[in-house]
Amino acid sequence: LNNKVIFVDGFVGGGKTLLGQIIASLDSVEMWVHRPLVEQVCGLHAHNEINEASAISLLHCCFDNEAYSQALLRDSNFRYQDHSSIFKYPKKSEYLKRIFNSNDQDLYNQFVEDKRTLHFMTHSITAISEPIFKSLGNRLIFCRLIRCPSSIYMLNHLANWSKRWGKESRNGMICNDVHGEKVPYFIVNRVEEYAKADEYERAIIMLEEWLVEGHKISDKKSDKIIEFPFEKFVFNPHEFIEKVALKLGKSINHKTIKEMKK
Repeated sequence: LNNKVIFVDGFVGGGKTLLGQIIASLDSVEMWVHRPLVEQVCGLHAHNEINEASAISLLHCCFDNEAYSQALLRDSNFRYQDHSSIFKYPKKSEYLKRIFNSNDQDLYNQFVEDKRTLHFMTHSITAISEPIFKSLGNRLIFCRLIRCPSSIYMLNHLANWSKRWGKESRNGMICNDVHGEKVPYFIVNRVEEYAKADEYERAIIMLEEWLVEGHKISDKKSDKIIEFPFEKFVFNPHEFIEKVALKLGKSINHKTIKEMKK
């Protein structure tokens, strides 16, 4: 396959849903999905639990399977109120046509021929994203949403989530068990320190690990990663969305403008 694949990566509560919703309005881009397997593979590789070749192979399978599943709307979310529901997709009529087409191969062939773009949302994987870059190569459009850490909102939000990692089946977060404490996979360099910290210290460690280690990769791959500073993006979205559209070879359309206003 040579279809493009978009990633929107950022912190929990960092504004990914807002950004993903707007990107989904661009021509040929699918509704965003969260697939924990992608994060899990990157986490296992970062902690030397699987080698790079295995990680890349697993991701190849994941992306190929996702293209087939999305072409047929398998594993799609039909719950009306959910943020990831296909009813929130800005171009719902495109999906309605697929629902009533019973020819699997025809749907898949059309998906590939139309160069539909897969669209993933991930949590804090920029620092450990190397397997994704090597798996997808030039097909990848990686968007990194960063947010000012100096806010009570982010500290409270992350402190609250630090109590939930490894205790909820819904988020698919791989955790290391350190002295009986759950340490999320994206904490690579300060595992012991995180395990001993209280919830607010953990929030600060998460912010530091995400920003400092993420910046290293972002600087190294500055030509391949589009950074979205949240505070600038919400006031001037055109400037940033145009960068994504350019990499897709598309233009901002009326649906994109409508979604930004919304």
